[in-house]
Amino acid sequence: MADLDPSPDESDLGSAGRYCVVLLYYRYGERVLDTIAAVRAQTSGPVGLYLVDNCSSDGVVDRLEQRGDLDGVRIVRTEENLGYAGGMNVGARAASADGCEFLMFLTHELRMEARCAEELLAAAGSRDAVAAGPSLRLPDGSLWANGGTLDWRGRARHLRDDPGASPRGAQWLDGACLLVRSDAFAAVGGFDESYFLYWEDVAFSLALREVGTVLLVPGAVAVQSPSTSSGSAYYATRNRLVTWRRQGQPLKVLLSLPELLAWGVKRALTGGGRADLVAVLRGCRDGLRHRP
Repeated sequence: MADLDPSPDESDLGSAGRYCVVLLYYRYGERVLDTIAAVRAQTSGPVGLYLVDNCSSDGVVDRLEQRGDLDGVRIVRTEENLGYAGGMNVGARAASADGCEFLMFLTHELRMEARCAEELLAAAGSRDAVAAGPSLRLPDGSLWANGGTLDWRGRARHLRDDPGASPRGAQWLDGACLLVRSDAFAAVGGFDESYFLYWEDVAFSLALREVGTVLLVPGAVAVQSPSTSSGSAYYATRNRLVTWRRQGQPLKVLLSLPELLAWGVKRALTGGGRADLVAVLRGCRDGLRHRP
């Protein structure tokens, strides 16, 4: 385990728990203002809010800026769509100038409840903790995820159990809302940009677990509206295989292949068409060819 500076005691968080928010935007429309409003309503507010316009090309960020809706928000623009990992890394580099102890990564649809950041900071301030994530709910109030699990077949799945009241260790955390110690983020080199989309939060969590503890915090709650992006079949396939190859888990690679192929066939037969099956086949090919 890498050596990091000791985390502050919970009683010290008033002075040490400084955090910056990196909010990734891509063609979500003016609804992103609801996400920003939720950040501003936190009982423990950030010292900086960075909105990364990931080459959305929809004009929304420009329009909101001109109207004055983004006063106090620092806008970072990319020249191309860098995916989740690349966009978050750009925002993290910009936020590092604020000298924050923590970085909070949010996707554009994520709505934090008022005490979410406060609860995450308290948990992340415990010794050995390097990251913390909330319980994620759907807009209708139903549970979406209490962290995630990785099974013996190489599948990454959200947990939908009763986690109790206290923070607990997690195998991985959803990248929609993630609080990370800045020194831990630097120690693992940030998000792996070779993923572009899907499994980047799993890979990031695995890397963070090499330097400390990753926590699910049940008392922190946020609302997410999951969506399926174009290219999902390809990246979900490729990146699952890449992850287990990099982890030195050949058995999980082998066990993943028949399941992924069956998934591709099912998608082709249930509305996805031939394109989805081709995407899965390409993902298998590229996942096996990728140099770990």
